[in-house]
Amino acid sequence: MQNLHKCARTVVMSIGFLAMAGAALADDSCRWANDGECDDPTVPWAITAACPPGTDSTDCRQPAQAGPNSCRWANDGECDDPTVPGHITSACLPGTDANDCGQASGGQSPAPTSAGTATTYAMWTRITNDQRHYATQPGGVMEVRPANGMAFQAGNYTIYSAVSQGIAPGTPLSDIRAFGWSLSPNTMYVARASGAGHLSFVPGGGEVTMYQRPPQGMARVFARNDDVVHIRAICILPAGWPLSQCGM
Repeated sequence: MQNLHKCARTVVMSIGFLAMAGAALADDSCRWANDGECDDPTVPWAITAACPPGTDSTDCRQPAQAGPNSCRWANDGECDDPTVPGHITSACLPGTDANDCGQASGGQSPAPTSAGTATTYAMWTRITNDQRHYATQPGGVMEVRPANGMAFQAGNYTIYSAVSQGIAPGTPLSDIRAFGWSLSPNTMYVARASGAGHLSFVPGGGEVTMYQRPPQGMARVFARNDDVVHIRAICILPAGWPLSQCGM
């Protein structure tokens, strides 16, 4: 419930950290000004987007004292720092949710604890439902690249499948389902998403013959969305990693 509350009050950062608060904010003319919450959608730490840009100046000033665990949501077991890959929400200022995000201060994402030896992973990858897209791809599939390598290490993985409301990264997901799979070395796989949440994940056949074989001992993964109604998303994590490492 707490996570839902935070998510409902968190604005996805579309402008990023280029808009620094002091320069962009000018007044407090918004009806929601001076309520203790930043409601300017151009500010990375905004709680809502209820105010026009530049009209919630006082509430949106960056706190002078922003310690590593100064966020109101710190120490709740969920990473809410938008600069950390795999964060659950963007409800905290950068560097203010250190304990939950596994950091002593703002910076890199912590290394997850794995149940196996594999450390390669792919965060949420949106897969279009526009079937015309696949006609332009060799074999009618698209490659899912690991976030930290060119191919996947062999080992046990959890493959998550979800419905996405859009194709852009960070678009809300629903109907998240988990499937266990073991990636064998020197193998190419195809993940096919279809209706009713089904995901087939099998060694590739003719559709992958046009692609280069994976490096020795590694595996490559390709995907296709056969669901003409929904945009689908998949995430591939080593077995034992938390779902939060899939990102947004």
